[in-house]
Amino acid sequence: MVRLLFLPLLFTASLFAQTGDNVLLVVNRNSEVSRKIGEYYRPRRSVPIRNVCTLSTTTAEEIDWKTYLTGIEQPIAACLKKERLVEKVLYIVTTLGVPLKVDGPGSGPMSEHAAVDSELALLYGKLKGEKYQRMGWVPNPLFMKRDAPFRHPAFPLYAVTRLAAYDFNDVKAMIDRSLAAATAASSSSTCNPKRTTSATTGCAPPPCSCPPHAPRSRKPRACSTTSET
Repeated sequence: MVRLLFLPLLFTASLFAQTGDNVLLVVNRNSEVSRKIGEYYRPRRSVPIRNVCTLSTTTAEEIDWKTYLTGIEQPIAACLKKERLVEKVLYIVTTLGVPLKVDGPGSGPMSEHAAVDSELALLYGKLKGEKYQRMGWVPNPLFMKRDAPFRHPAFPLYAVTRLAAYDFNDVKAMIDRSLAAATAASSSSTCNPKRTTSATTGCAPPPCSCPPHAPRSRKPRACSTTSET
């Protein structure tokens, strides 16, 4: 069983006031494309420099658990704690060039395979002392609460999305389309212009859209490797 957490992040008005201050941008120093994506995305979404977490890890798509823990999860946790962003950050944005999958033993329901982004969604809980098994189910904290404001500690998780496509030009185009859509949405009936800031430029799209009706679900293979916040 692939261990993933399906999160129904189909928020409405609760997301409109979020800004770049609520985002942690994750870049891999060892990947040129990751660095370029970070440099392009950060100023356009008004993400503060202190909210950029630079890793020095492999560029391989699939890694083992030791590499995940020492090269990704622990450094990101350190970034959050060092800049006192554990509570402030609601969204973690990874980039092309950051490992995608974690390989582990077992098969079927006893598999310990996981998606990097899904594991990072659980990081907030881990920083608060929660323990999660590598296999099986994870309770869905958003079940029946889709209209509640997404904030900590009410929801003990990070919403994680990934800036990834075939190459940098495709990711750049994706970012540009998202900004254009956000600008258009700022004047639509689905947004509240009074709550829109220059940082958000309209309604921020949800990082990952999954069915809102499942009380529990397996941790994901990954929601989407081409979503953009």
